[in-house]
Amino acid sequence: MSQAVIECQNVSKHYRQGNETLHVLKDISFVVEQGDSVAIVGASGAGKSTLLNLLGGLDFCDAGSVSVLKKDLAKISKDKLAELRNREVGFVYQFHHLLTEFSALENAAMPLLIRGEKRKAAYSTARQILERVGLGARANHRPSELSGGERQRVAIARALVGTPSCVLMDEPTGNLDEATADTIQQLLISLNQDLGTSFIVVTHDKTIARQQKRILQLHEGQLQEITPDRSAGVAS
Repeated sequence: MSQAVIECQNVSKHYRQGNETLHVLKDISFVVEQGDSVAIVGASGAGKSTLLNLLGGLDFCDAGSVSVLKKDLAKISKDKLAELRNREVGFVYQFHHLLTEFSALENAAMPLLIRGEKRKAAYSTARQILERVGLGARANHRPSELSGGERQRVAIARALVGTPSCVLMDEPTGNLDEATADTIQQLLISLNQDLGTSFIVVTHDKTIARQQKRILQLHEGQLQEITPDRSAGVAS
């Protein structure tokens, strides 16, 4: 039986805008299991990034609970939350957010160095994952010397280097051309199959959404699971 990696139970989130209350998420419940690949789709402003931030412990819900590997993110200390994110949750964004003064190898190794691993061991592991994403020959190049697709692959390597249970992605191909975006997506499918890592991808890209095992559509604060149609578009 698959292990539940992320569990949302009756999650709600709202924001104040002047005298009004904006209810972004309303009583959302779902489970992501080990090895899942899930697309979260919906219109701009629907709350997709808000939901992703809750799943990663970067923000907290107003009602309900979010758990990672059975740990309620709102009920553990800041230090334990930081450790959980470092070890179990990877993050990839539309913009790679690499450290410009460091090489691809150093960027990829950063989560392990923050964890306290010895530099030699961290670099060895980072080099292996860079090889896995096709960048072994570019390990010593800085971000300014890499293409957009290469920088995003370094970001993916950084997210995966610590063998997390789940990787959260916010429009990971949104800043790439179509051919490069397709290359990145094929890489993600391969990594999901080979490593058993769960992926949750917020995307407007209908092709990427269709290629995930599950699609969750966010509309007016409600989340609905829809059946992926491999031959047609997905509402966005």
